[in-house]
Amino acid sequence: MTRQAAGCLCGALRYEFEGEPLFACNCYCADCRKASGSGFAPVLAVSAAAVRFSGPSLACRSKAANGNIAVRDFCPSCGGLVFGGILGESEIINIYAGSLD
Repeated sequence: MTRQAAGCLCGALRYEFEGEPLFACNCYCADCRKASGSGFAPVLAVSAAAVRFSGPSLACRSKAANGNIAVRDFCPSCGGLVFGGILGESEIINIYAGSLD
């Protein structure tokens, strides 16, 4: 089984997950473009049961273009965008590929 380690720019928010991602994509919706500051956001979807976090995170909730609430989680120290989802509630966590080691 594959184990991936990753985290934010300063290292205060770290995580690791086991196994292969459920899927990977480059999301180019308006919300992801704005959040990433680019034309798309590379994302890996992983099972919430397979990922473990350490360190503090802050969640930004915003209304998405489709009317749902988008939750993006980042490091409160460096502001690095790390994952999306609600820990303890979401079955799938979206990992921002730029945070992988």
